[in-house]
Amino acid sequence: MNKKIRGNAITNKINNKYIIVVILVLGIVLVKTLVIKDSQKSTVNYIKRPEPGEASKNISLDVYDAAGNKQTTINTYVEPRKMSEEETQQCFDEAYDELLRIVLKNNASADYITQDICMTDKLAEGLISVSMYPSDYSVIDYDGTVHNEMLSEGDVKEVSLTYVMQYEEYERHGVIELNVRAADEYDDESQNVIAQNTIQKAVDNTVNKNIDEKEAALPSNIGQKDIYYRYTKEKTSWLSYVIVPAAVAVLILYRRKMKKKREQELRIKELKYDYSELIAKLTLLLGAGMTIRKAWEKMVEDYMKKKQAGGGVKIVYEEMYITDCNIKSGISEYEAYEEFGYRCNTREYLKLASLLQTNLKRGTNRLRELLCQESYDAFEQRKNIARQKGEEATTRLLIPMIMLLMVVMVIVMVPAVMNFYLT
Repeated sequence: MNKKIRGNAITNKINNKYIIVVILVLGIVLVKTLVIKDSQKSTVNYIKRPEPGEASKNISLDVYDAAGNKQTTINTYVEPRKMSEEETQQCFDEAYDELLRIVLKNNASADYITQDICMTDKLAEGLISVSMYPSDYSVIDYDGTVHNEMLSEGDVKEVSLTYVMQYEEYERHGVIELNVRAADEYDDESQNVIAQNTIQKAVDNTVNKNIDEKEAALPSNIGQKDIYYRYTKEKTSWLSYVIVPAAVAVLILYRRKMKKKREQELRIKELKYDYSELIAKLTLLLGAGMTIRKAWEKMVEDYMKKKQAGGGVKIVYEEMYITDCNIKSGISEYEAYEEFGYRCNTREYLKLASLLQTNLKRGTNRLRELLCQESYDAFEQRKNIARQKGEEATTRLLIPMIMLLMVVMVIVMVPAVMNFYLT
């Protein structure tokens, strides 16, 4: 089974390599063909200019002599085409219609201006420059802000908006007549501005009235409306709603990964620690005259009895139990021992699986001798593991021991120091 999987993996790798090589070859051929075709293009006598409003083009040209020998390479900038006078006047006409739409912004018409207007400086996609000058800056500011707070219903302020459109040496002057009126009751934006200014003035006057008092009172009503206040909270950036959950998710994934890694490390340590016990039992049973299959089955049966009686779970015997079930289900001993080694995935168990497979395939009288040597090495390894566990336990005990030492030092030194200062 594992051989088939490894064989399929090798076949897939080879196929992928062939595909990559074919793609590279086709790519090289295609690029070479394009280069050859490009080099065979006819000579250039004219360069097409960009249209009005487009950016200048940077053109690279190879210069050849009459014999076809390349002399040099030059770079030149080609300016966009300049419009004729007739084209410019037509563009001014179209730009004027655009200007009217832009200036009005959210207002209904030039005769009914109640909100801010737009003071643009470019028209016709940046082709035409425009400058605008209101006749009364107290009503319409330079940035288009409309000051109609003091106007009553029915009042009208006439403002002339002079504009100058320019393209190269061509210019067109004109005036747009605007009638600024008081904010309409249906004009939500203007009403909001007026209401905000009214509330601001009322709060400022009330708060700064009695500055000798500890607390500043806020007006509870403005006009006919009752109002209340809350402290403004800082707006939380939308990034925090993304970063915090993402960070939590990353931490959870990292914790799971570390937990899995820790479990894997503990599994490997337990497998290595129990290896000497497994080899010793297997060697003993083989020495008693049992075959490998019978010895394996005997060890699994003994473990299952202890487990049912309340004994602890051991990973190596669980893997042996899986191997025993695989053999009983029809898998050959050779493949079952191989899978056992791969599942345990340590050098020791891979070596044991190899010894068992060799014994099944070729037969050897030295198996017991080899297992005895392996048992000796495994016992030495178990002693080293036990020594490491002892050192780790000692290291963990250092912190509480140091804390106890500090407590004892405080108990001894504090009375001595106090007695020294009292005397």
